[in-house]
Amino acid sequence: MNDLDPSNYPAALTDVAQYLKDLQSLWLWLAQQELAFLKSGKLPQTEYNGVDLRMCEVRTSEDKPRMCHEVFHRWHNCAINTVEKQLGSYPKEKWKAFLDSFGIQERIESTLDE
Repeated sequence: MNDLDPSNYPAALTDVAQYLKDLQSLWLWLAQQELAFLKSGKLPQTEYNGVDLRMCEVRTSEDKPRMCHEVFHRWHNCAINTVEKQLGSYPKEKWKAFLDSFGIQERIESTLDE
């Protein structure tokens, strides 16, 4: 995560680096919550970085397959959708402006044989 410290990048990429760091932090936290559930049955937290996730809360049940589905599907998707609303969209215009300032053009190429 330290590699994504915005201060390690040109100022024009501060918003891009911060967005990627925030997104990676979210994915790491999700994985930690899911691992804790697998190891100990501990239910995922209902708050992430000030974002209220109570709407995603998992109810306990004796039905283990149901609990796994609740955590790994319902809670996971609800948490991602809720937090990503707070994160906002990828700062595509800032990225494009950075590329333009250096005359760099992006091109998508397939690596699959045609």
